[in-house]
Amino acid sequence: MAIGILHFGKDAPIMASAMIAIGGTMNAVIQLLVGLTNRIGPAWGYRSTVIYLLLCFALLLVLNKKLRKPAQG
Repeated sequence: MAIGILHFGKDAPIMASAMIAIGGTMNAVIQLLVGLTNRIGPAWGYRSTVIYLLLCFALLLVLNKKLRKPAQG
């Protein structure tokens, strides 16, 4: 959220609304995946949480890198 607010400036409230909606949807999907993984065994449920955390962190780094590039075109 902080990266988006810094990047979008005056349009930040619109972006924040979209980010909250997208974040809620992603949270629901990830929780479903963790729940399904937990059926294999509780240990796998915990492990999958770490995997999804690392995936989200990697995507955040990609987003940060893309927003720092100057717009082309």
